[in-house]
Amino acid sequence: MSARRGPPWLSDLVLALAVAAAVGGVRAVEISDRHLHDASFAGLGLALASALVLSVRRRWPLTVALLTLAAVPAVIALDSASGAVSLPLLVAVYTCATVERGRHSVALAVTCALGVALARGLIQHKGWSDGRTAAEPALVLAALFLGWAVAARRAYVLETKDRAARAEAAREEEMRRRVDAERLRIARELHDVVAHTIATINVQAGVAVHVIDKQPEAAAQALATIKATSKEALRELRNILGVLREPDGDESLSPAPGLAQLDTLIAASDEAGLRVRLEVTGERRPLPATVDLAAYRIVQESLTNSLRHAGRASAAVRLAYEPEALAIEVTDTGRGVVAGGGGGGHGIAGMRERAAALHGELEAAPCANGGFRVVARLPLGGEA
Repeated sequence: MSARRGPPWLSDLVLALAVAAAVGGVRAVEISDRHLHDASFAGLGLALASALVLSVRRRWPLTVALLTLAAVPAVIALDSASGAVSLPLLVAVYTCATVERGRHSVALAVTCALGVALARGLIQHKGWSDGRTAAEPALVLAALFLGWAVAARRAYVLETKDRAARAEAAREEEMRRRVDAERLRIARELHDVVAHTIATINVQAGVAVHVIDKQPEAAAQALATIKATSKEALRELRNILGVLREPDGDESLSPAPGLAQLDTLIAASDEAGLRVRLEVTGERRPLPATVDLAAYRIVQESLTNSLRHAGRASAAVRLAYEPEALAIEVTDTGRGVVAGGGGGGHGIAGMRERAAALHGELEAAPCANGGFRVVARLPLGGEA
């Protein structure tokens, strides 16, 4: 765990006190080695003041730099001081470089370097022959480059953190999208299974009620159909809801329904009172799992709508295995309406979503001469 950092003003104050202590210590040693006079103490006070100004270096960086620059020749003029007097100026130039990397920081650094060089060369005792006359301007330029390097490092760290935050947000968004897609898929599966089962059970229960006194054999057959249909629905519900929990180690889920179970579906519809004719053109072949499931659910939902809303009618299911797609057509000879009369129920919307998820298309509308027609085309290479 990283240490908790204090407020910026507190660190600036600590830095200012540390620089003041360094400058004051060096000046005190210099003063004690020479004859004491008022100018020495005045220069010491001015040097300490230029160091304490650093406590507001982040709030007013340019002003602090100019004040420390003005203090250097003043201290040199009052009492020929050592290089420690330019330490506050170096910190001020470094601070400006971390804030501004353009021409302003370059102009400020050059101005400070020339100011220190002129002050040493023109005012102090040895003048241009003193090594400090060249060393201190070089240190000013070094402070400029150090500030640029620190600013670049900070910008890199901030950019890295920003990229990491954006990547994390993208991952969370992708996770939410996948969760929503899975919920929608489960909702479609539940609707298809429950709607078909309830429609079949409703029709068979009605048949049993009407014939139980006069034709007990027919009533028994209807009840047997209800039992078989409900058992199959429970099996499919277990498969669908199995993704919402951790499967038991020894439990194996049944395979997802597909066109291989189409004969069973048609037989159940026949027993429920809807006579269904199946026509297949083209060579039957294995289909991608997503296409196989979508095709089965589209046929199932279409027959469910016919069973519920067509009345006394028959239906036809046509499958055409094309080279690159599977064509599906389900028609009935009923009243040509679905729930609500406009084809806007959740079942048809779910069929359209299934087809669209595979980059296919689906149309559902009443026929001109009566009945209802569902036509779908599912590309065999489409991935959900």
